[in-house]
Amino acid sequence: MSRGFVNKYWPNADPIGKRVHIVDDNFDAAVIGVVNDSKYLSLRDENSPAIYFPSAQKDRQIFATLVLRTAIEPNSLSQSLREAVWKADKDQPVWKIRTVQYLIERDLSPDKFVMILMIGFAGLALVLSAIGTYGVISYSVTQRTPEIGVRIALGATSRDVLRLVVTQGIRLAAIGAALGALVSLIAAFTAGHLLQRLLFGVKPHDPLTFVSVLVVLLLITVLACYLPARRAASVDPMIALRYE
Repeated sequence: MSRGFVNKYWPNADPIGKRVHIVDDNFDAAVIGVVNDSKYLSLRDENSPAIYFPSAQKDRQIFATLVLRTAIEPNSLSQSLREAVWKADKDQPVWKIRTVQYLIERDLSPDKFVMILMIGFAGLALVLSAIGTYGVISYSVTQRTPEIGVRIALGATSRDVLRLVVTQGIRLAAIGAALGALVSLIAAFTAGHLLQRLLFGVKPHDPLTFVSVLVVLLLITVLACYLPARRAASVDPMIALRYE
């Protein structure tokens, strides 16, 4: 039987030798071993308690599955596997020989497709936000060109101008990030359960994920602010003072 069955019904006892009654088949069985929990149909399946029987006791089963662990490329043993089975029963059909890796990839392929789409849309949104930030800061720098020229004429260094523009951009980004984080948290806690089936090893409300996304957005904002800030820092004060 499975480890989950033992943990559920005999959590503090040795199960070997204990007997269970199978209601559907109306017979008793003795426990002779315990194996780890397994997933049968999908990786999303819960580890339910299970009982295993020798195939001779379950002759009503039409199909059976043989699992083989190999140290070499699995598909290279297909013919050898068929011959080994036919030596035991020449009338036994051997079909659907597949690797565990293939079964895992097939089970996850719909989720991978959805996640690739989501990553693509998220990347597009990130690019658009960076372009928007760059456009706003660049327009602001253009509008403040006379002011920047005056600052440089009065002794402001390129580093001062760079700091001024970047600080302004970060301030705007911080306000936007705070509002966006608030909306995102509300949306995540409201609809997070809809994405739960697509997540493996990550909770829908994982705080590290939210913090990481926020940090990435701030880094993109700093980069988008740096380019117009560097251009502003190289402004000729005489040209800037004549700028209209």
